[in-house]
Amino acid sequence: MSRGIFGSGPEEFDLDLLDVTFMQVGPSSFDFRFDIRRPDLGKMALLGASGALREAYPMLARAMTVIGTIGEATMLIAAHPGCELRRVETHYGPDVEVLVDSKPRLIFPAQFLDLVRDPAIQAAWRAGLSPLSNPDFAYVTARGEIHKVQGLANQVIICNEHLRDFISGDPLQPMSFEPTVPGISQAEEEWGNPPE
Repeated sequence: MSRGIFGSGPEEFDLDLLDVTFMQVGPSSFDFRFDIRRPDLGKMALLGASGALREAYPMLARAMTVIGTIGEATMLIAAHPGCELRRVETHYGPDVEVLVDSKPRLIFPAQFLDLVRDPAIQAAWRAGLSPLSNPDFAYVTARGEIHKVQGLANQVIICNEHLRDFISGDPLQPMSFEPTVPGISQAEEEWGNPPE
C-alpha cells in the first residue's frame, strides 16, 4: 500500500525508511502508525526530536490524507456493489464521485482511482480490515494523528454484509471502474461564462 501511495506523490521518497503499522486499538477503531528512520541517526527517529517533525510532517499529512481517502472510497464501494463512479471536473482538476442510489456519498481526486482498484492495495485493506469480518461490528472508525495532533482524520464507515464479502475476497463491484461524465449544469455554464 505504501509503495502505491508514496509513489503517487510529486516528490521521491525512499520507502525503506518508512514503517507503517495498521492496528486495531478498540472494538471498532483502527490506527495507522508511521515511523520514519532517519539515515543520519541510524535508528527510528522520534518525531518530537528537533527538526524531525518539521521535515516529516508534510509527507505524513499527505500519507494520512491519501490513505484515509483510498480506504474510505474502497470501503464505500465494497459496501455498495453497483454504485456509480462519476467524473467531475473542478478548478483543482478531475475528481471522482461515488454515487449510492444516485446520491453522491464521497468525492476524491481522480488520480487515486488507480490506487483504489489496485489488487495489491485491496489485499492490504482486506488484511487490515479482517477484524470487521466479525458480524458484531456494525461500523469502523479510522482515526489519525501526527505527533499527538488529534482530529486530522476521523472517518466512520458502516460495515455491512457486502463489505464483509469484500474482506473475504470478493472483488470491488462498482457499476464500472470507468467513471461516467455528467453533463454541464446551468449553474456551471453561468459560472464558466461570467457576464461581460
